[in-house]
Amino acid sequence: MADKIYYCKFCGRPCLSPSGNGVHERQCIKNPNRKLPEFTEESKKRQAWSKGLNKETDIRLKEKAIRAKGKNTQPYNGHASTAEKEILRRQKISTTMKANKKAGGLRQGSGRGKKGWYKGFFCDSTYELAYIIYNLDHNISFKRCPKTIKYEYTYNNEKHIYYPDFILDDGTLVEIKGYHTNIVDIKIQAVKDRPIKILYEKDLKYAFDYIKDYYNITKIEELYEK
Repeated sequence: MADKIYYCKFCGRPCLSPSGNGVHERQCIKNPNRKLPEFTEESKKRQAWSKGLNKETDIRLKEKAIRAKGKNTQPYNGHASTAEKEILRRQKISTTMKANKKAGGLRQGSGRGKKGWYKGFFCDSTYELAYIIYNLDHNISFKRCPKTIKYEYTYNNEKHIYYPDFILDDGTLVEIKGYHTNIVDIKIQAVKDRPIKILYEKDLKYAFDYIKDYYNITKIEELYEK
């Protein structure tokens, strides 16, 4: 991990190196004496050396593609490649959210799953869609959870707001996740006054099996309203 993280004196953006932070500060949008790179008329007319080329026609691009393929052997899961970069990624998100007063909370459609509407419910993933369809078809009462829960992120001890997905009539919270992270455990521990269920894909097999048997579809997302 880096010995020190440098912060922009204008916007608070974190950076791992003093030189990188200096470049950012000079061009920071909140810097009253902001200095952007100057481009001459001659430089504006220049074309990128790789314009019109590809890895099939240029050996440099081919070698670059081979090197990149060797580095990216793991599928991207939304997290940074190292613990150091993950901390920096989270700090950038936190700084941006704090600077934007309208940010935060449940942001419809902000996830990476296949999204859509189903009978008045907006689903951020097909996991949520399967859960909703099964509950509606079997008269299981539930609703989107309006409750917010504060939890403490262990890196900087700041309070963050957590929005569970659903709430049942007995007060049980239901959270649907595509995969497990340590943040999930922190959120679960933050719920003190009621039970909470975390449902992953394997836990929703009953719902997917029901939909597969009952609905004549190829993919579950076909059930989203057009």
